[in-house]
Amino acid sequence: MFKDKYIVLMAWFLTISMVTFIFNQYSFQTLLNQQYPGQRDLTNFLGYFNGTIYLLSLIMQTFVNDRILGTYGMRVSLLILPIVTGIFALGSFITSSFFGYSLESGPTAFVFFFLFIALTRLFNGMLRESLENPVYKLLFIPLDSRSRFGIQSKIEGVINESGRFIAGLLVFGFGLLAAFKIFWIPPIILLLAVGYILLARSIYNGYKNKIRSKLESSEFHQDKLEIGFAQITDTLEKQLIDNRASKSVFSFKLLEKLNPSRVVYWVNVLVKNDREESQDYAQRRMNEMKGLSVSENYVIRIDKDRVSSDGKNVLSKTEIDQLLHSSGEITKSRVQKLTRSPAVGDRQYAAELLLHSTGEENLGFLIELLNDNEPVVRKTALATAAKRFNGEVINGVVDNLNNPQYSNLAMNSLTLMGGLALSYLDSGFYRSGQNTQTMVRIIQVLGRIGGQRAKELLWVE
Repeated sequence: MFKDKYIVLMAWFLTISMVTFIFNQYSFQTLLNQQYPGQRDLTNFLGYFNGTIYLLSLIMQTFVNDRILGTYGMRVSLLILPIVTGIFALGSFITSSFFGYSLESGPTAFVFFFLFIALTRLFNGMLRESLENPVYKLLFIPLDSRSRFGIQSKIEGVINESGRFIAGLLVFGFGLLAAFKIFWIPPIILLLAVGYILLARSIYNGYKNKIRSKLESSEFHQDKLEIGFAQITDTLEKQLIDNRASKSVFSFKLLEKLNPSRVVYWVNVLVKNDREESQDYAQRRMNEMKGLSVSENYVIRIDKDRVSSDGKNVLSKTEIDQLLHSSGEITKSRVQKLTRSPAVGDRQYAAELLLHSTGEENLGFLIELLNDNEPVVRKTALATAAKRFNGEVINGVVDNLNNPQYSNLAMNSLTLMGGLALSYLDSGFYRSGQNTQTMVRIIQVLGRIGGQRAKELLWVE
């Protein structure tokens, strides 16, 4: 177990934490007996003091811890306790050096020294229970799941009590020294706080390295298999050729939610199903993906005496002139008219047309369609955005990650954009007031895109 440097750092961290706590407790208890020689006064003070610790711990765990972890991360959370303890220990040392530390030095000097010692004990006990212990448990997450709980029980049990025993031996040893005075304790605590801070930084770096190695190793893939993701996907793929149409179609819809990037493969499997209902559904989905569901309804008619049938939308003479003069290129006025049309079919057709437009000026209309209230229009626009995009379009797709109805399609489009979307995903992650679920989806997209740049962003985030 102790061959792993990370585990050794965790053991030393917990040992120093316990030694610091015991030294604080010893100095506090020694001065407390001098400050309150009466049993009644001592009992009352301890009741209020311990009650304050528990109350502050409750407030910290309920309202403060999540904000500290979410805003500043694990490193700052680990550093708060040693920094605060070191500050009050420094205050105790300065007070004892200039004003004295005993009742013989004067009641006022003793009260100041006792006050700093009491504050050190108060914040050390409160922060240790409310902040350090919960954060410390997170440090076990990168360990191998097969041995994690065994290591955790040994460290939190044996190592913790060993630290208590070592602290007791040190206190006992100092007590045997005739020259030992109580004002030695603050500088000792200050030195422990310095070591505490150095260990906290080292253990945080070790934590990041462990997380990185776990993510980059094949073991992480095995962990994904353990939770059943791969098995579920395989099972659903087999059900695509099931004789029950409802089951095969339902399986396809689930797969589409799980991984939209493989929809093309799965729809080709579904179309081979023996049931006609499954084949019809697969054909409709293929038409939607190819843009045939709307585009085939728009035809060009030159002969004004011929009348359209089957609900076909006929281009006007002006639209035909524009099409001919632009050498077949889709014009801005044409896209604008369709985008601003009250008809849902027209707006969907505009989203499909933009896939074949090469003009950058038309991408502004795609941003409008990415915010359309009609699901069919927005889904078509997201599919188009995967191949026709600029910075503003990418930001528009990122905005759709916040909506559960479109998040899967948005993630798929961003994945297909590849490395060009990375900087915009990074900006979206740090956007003020960003939704937590959106941040999780951005991390998932970064993982799907892959590459060295994506890895660097993942370590930072």
